[in-house]
Amino acid sequence: MRLRLESGLPEVAVPPSDRAPIDIRLPDRAVRVQPGETRRLSLPVPAVAPGPQGPDGSVGGPAGS
Repeated sequence: MRLRLESGLPEVAVPPSDRAPIDIRLPDRAVRVQPGETRRLSLPVPAVAPGPQGPDGSVGGPAGS
């Protein structure tokens, strides 16, 4: 099996053989790669966490700063 990063996307290549396919589990799905197949996988977009909030709930610290 070959795993490489191509254009920012992971690429998995499984050499031809009589062995079973390889299952790849991602956070949002499972992908099966058959022997002799190459797959480029898109990764899920992570959720954006909110930035730090000040004591008054404002972002970036106290008002006026």
